[in-house]
Amino acid sequence: MKYIYLLLITWVVYFPVSYAATFCVTTSAELVVAISTAESNSESDAIRIAEGSYLAPVNGFFYDGIDSPDDHITFSGGWKSNGKNPCSKSSNGSPLATKLDANFQGRVMVIRPPKHGRVEVFGLYFVRGSGATTGGGLRINSLSDSTGTVLIERNGFHSNDATSYGSALYVRGVNTITVRNNLFIRNSHDWSTSADEAVHLETNRINGIYLLNNTFYDNYTGGVSVSVDGDNGSQAMIVNNLFWGNRGATDILLTGSGIKRLHNNNFSTLSGIVDYQSDNINLPPLFHGTSLVPSINSPLISAGLRPPLDVPWYSHPGFIDLGGNPRIVNEIDIGAYESPHLMQIEIPIFIDGFEG
Repeated sequence: MKYIYLLLITWVVYFPVSYAATFCVTTSAELVVAISTAESNSESDAIRIAEGSYLAPVNGFFYDGIDSPDDHITFSGGWKSNGKNPCSKSSNGSPLATKLDANFQGRVMVIRPPKHGRVEVFGLYFVRGSGATTGGGLRINSLSDSTGTVLIERNGFHSNDATSYGSALYVRGVNTITVRNNLFIRNSHDWSTSADEAVHLETNRINGIYLLNNTFYDNYTGGVSVSVDGDNGSQAMIVNNLFWGNRGATDILLTGSGIKRLHNNNFSTLSGIVDYQSDNINLPPLFHGTSLVPSINSPLISAGLRPPLDVPWYSHPGFIDLGGNPRIVNEIDIGAYESPHLMQIEIPIFIDGFEG
């Protein structure tokens, strides 16, 4: 069997940002302080959250970027110690090792994005957000028309609920929304309402929405609702996603007048108009043991749509799957996890210069 050795390339390939401050946090109290400082320093900031469990304050961790319209904010988990600094190296193979837990006392996290900047969230595990109208796990909502971007990459959302839209994740109002390589599992909603999805994504801006290589599994809701308004040329691309075992009315709900593209997904139910679609399937995914990784006989293997070389960053599925494996070797799988059965891989831990 061929051995493949590679240096992991992460989202920084797409975003060469110079941060004013890089915070390392190891407790919930430190995370609250870091967020407050990032709000007020009028600069772009990166908040690194070490592996561990973080109990959210009542109503959640809250970042307000409304007064810093051109700034960027990054929240990242999975950071480890080199013996000196607890956030000196990141293991891309442990995306669910940094748990943000609301303990059913409110949302886990709320982000009010900078109007023209960007928000990046990756490597975090949002659990037990509850009691909110939207986005029990994570809510990102621009209060005005925004030219900003949001990237949600390689996160887990488990056991969150909401009384209305997006029990796990709710993102609305920014120019570009990219959600890729995430896991949404066992999220629920208020059955007395008509809303019924784990994820709600909505924009009327020109770039639109990109839902790529995510897994929606065993949610007590439907999968995703996507709304794009065509007046400004907005579009939605839903590619390489796995929907399986969800208990709501529909896996994919599409609304709005924008162009909607649906390619190489595994799902059973759809509501709304699709403008372009191809190579979608509805087959049992066949996982490896009790994991959500495709087994050697899974129909998900090599069934995804491989992106062209010149694709913009926001419509690319990323270089690393949720488990830390390379996303693209020859072909690409459907869902958040790439199968390891076609290759044997040694993956080094990515270490950068933040040594402390």
